[in-house]
Amino acid sequence: MRTPILFSLCMGLLVFCVNPTQAKAQCTYVKTVRLGGSTLNIRPAANTNQASIGSVPEGACLAVLQTEPNGQNINVSGACTNVKTWYKIKYNNVTGWISGCYADCSTCGGPPPECSAGQTRACYTGPSGTKGVGICKEGTQGCSSGKWGSCSGEVKPGKESCNGKDDDCDSKVDEGNPGGGGNCTDKGCTGAELCENGKIVCRTTGGGSTETCDGIDNDCNGQIDDGVTRPCYSGPPNTNGVGRCKGGTQSCTLGKWGACTDEILPGATEVCGNNTDDNCDGQVDEGCGTTTTCNNGETRPCYSGAAATKDVGACRVGTQTCQFSQWGACQGEVVPTQEVCGNNIDDDCNGQVDDNCGTTQPGDCVDNDKDGYGIGPGCKGLQDCDDNDKAVNPGASEICGNGKDDDCNGGDAQCGKLNLGEEGCRKTEDCLSNFCVSLDGIHRCSQPCKERVDCPAGYECVQGQACWPSEKRQIPPSDFPKSCQSDPDCPAGERCDRGFCSKETTSGCGCSEREIPSSGALWFLLLFGILLRRRTVQTFSTKRVKT
Repeated sequence: MRTPILFSLCMGLLVFCVNPTQAKAQCTYVKTVRLGGSTLNIRPAANTNQASIGSVPEGACLAVLQTEPNGQNINVSGACTNVKTWYKIKYNNVTGWISGCYADCSTCGGPPPECSAGQTRACYTGPSGTKGVGICKEGTQGCSSGKWGSCSGEVKPGKESCNGKDDDCDSKVDEGNPGGGGNCTDKGCTGAELCENGKIVCRTTGGGSTETCDGIDNDCNGQIDDGVTRPCYSGPPNTNGVGRCKGGTQSCTLGKWGACTDEILPGATEVCGNNTDDNCDGQVDEGCGTTTTCNNGETRPCYSGAAATKDVGACRVGTQTCQFSQWGACQGEVVPTQEVCGNNIDDDCNGQVDDNCGTTQPGDCVDNDKDGYGIGPGCKGLQDCDDNDKAVNPGASEICGNGKDDDCNGGDAQCGKLNLGEEGCRKTEDCLSNFCVSLDGIHRCSQPCKERVDCPAGYECVQGQACWPSEKRQIPPSDFPKSCQSDPDCPAGERCDRGFCSKETTSGCGCSEREIPSSGALWFLLLFGILLRRRTVQTFSTKRVKT
């Protein structure tokens, strides 16, 4: 009779150990239950491998500091099966872990917090439809005492001003002539103030004098230096109007004279046989002679510019063809001309591009770092916020924590890393200090140390390894677990568990010991009694039903 009874008991225990039960949901408060008037042990970690450090009475309302869903499995007297959830709590100045087998989620402590310490989120309190429009952008909220704080760093719609930006975030820039509308007087002209290209300008409406090249609307027609031109000639003295040479025209733009256009300058040498005074010295085909110098149809290269300018810049050699035993005009050659500013070409073939062009004029768009985004009233679209750094422009990606406004969107982005002393890190890169340690079951951002002087005020150097807040040291620490990525990173006899090395522990059939004080002895007595008589087995079964 003993053998079947023992087999039935073991089979019952096997079902009791492996029968799956859904893990308890995370909760903000728990209430201790199913203790039969006894007290519940507080453990240093989410298991019963170490001695208790305190106890909690039945019916106690406790705030949950942390939840461990994969703690030791507690299976006692049918109270619960396969429950691995443990809660970190604080009771009577003792902080430790209790099994979820004897603690149920409860609202006994009031409503749950809105957020957790160290948590952040994006926020925006402006009108609907304005976020991300114009200058408007979202900010960041941090969590304090379980509640979301104020929205920091956000930009909401404001009053439109004359600055080339959409201040009221309605997708329009400088609408309604902000800052303008007043009367103004400019060089004897009467006019009105208008917002143009982000600036208040005076647009004249009457009066004035003859327009001149001075950057002013002299004739008060609302346009600056319009129609102002002058003749020009950059060739040698006394050659303008002689032979093929003639002068050109310069136009005025914003008080500056432009390039001389349509002028013809002297050639370096006379082209024989074209019946033209090419070098503008008053003589035609001088020095060409009358003897036959070529055969009809023969060709040769030619260049009438200065020898030092041939094949320099825009200048190119042409071709002469023999007709009627004489060399014809040089066709296809390009000789030096007046430098044209802004075309990025060496027009006068002196080896320099756009030389003597002066400085950038008002109204231009300049892209100094050549990243495709410029600055200046003449630019279209978004403008660069740092035109000397090619990596900074409205099209770049923001890099948090580098002190730069990479995407020109109002400042450097916050990275959201944890500060020294803050809990919740799981790997080194979670911390601004790049150093995450675990002590007393708590993961906290720290910094390496060898002695107390290596730590900030209010911190102590624990075991010559890491700085830890002095007021948080309520439980004697075990060794610091080593950070790891996988099992090979850990010392012999340890495994990598959620980023930290921990010692491997095993037990008989996987069942954990009872968590109620003095309950371990009950199992031994019951098993011993079963082997003696059947009546003890019946008594044991009755007690399991009552529990």
